[in-house]
Amino acid sequence: MTGRPRQFDREEALERALELFSERGYAATSMADLVERTGVSKQSLYNTFGDKRSLFLAALDRYCERTDAGLAGELARAEVDACALRGLYRRLAKAVSGGNANSCLVAATSMEVGGSDCEIAARLRTHLERTRGRFEAAIERCVASGDLKQVKSPRAVAGHLTNTLNGLGVLRGGGATEAELEEVVDVALSVLE
Repeated sequence: MTGRPRQFDREEALERALELFSERGYAATSMADLVERTGVSKQSLYNTFGDKRSLFLAALDRYCERTDAGLAGELARAEVDACALRGLYRRLAKAVSGGNANSCLVAATSMEVGGSDCEIAARLRTHLERTRGRFEAAIERCVASGDLKQVKSPRAVAGHLTNTLNGLGVLRGGGATEAELEEVVDVALSVLE
């Protein structure tokens, strides 16, 4: 007689997997690690998510959806002026560069597997384009309202801000100090003067 399969909360398991992939990266995370972190049996993880790669893709999607929704919410809360945009960027930069070396799953994944896996690269590209688009729209609103001087290319400035934001996690992982990270943010934001 076999026992009933253990029930578990799929969303909670996905959150725990996301945490682990953020801490260790894809390659350094084993199924045994995922079983331990989630408290879910290997077979139940396979039955629910498929293989480790499928679980990783689900975790990456969750991370991208969450960060995109957070940025969209921040930018939609009120009319964003240049000062508010700079403040928002500083808060985002603090969140990305804080914590462990892989606090930005997008940056860590880009470096680890993005170029060798077309599906992952496409998901990362989509996320980064969304982020760039949100910054670009905010910059265009600031220019249109006269709150920000005319910029040659709002798209290029938005790309610069997006790239710098993602690079902060990499710098943190390389041992950059808080002061060094703040200098990078100051230079990035100088395009919004």
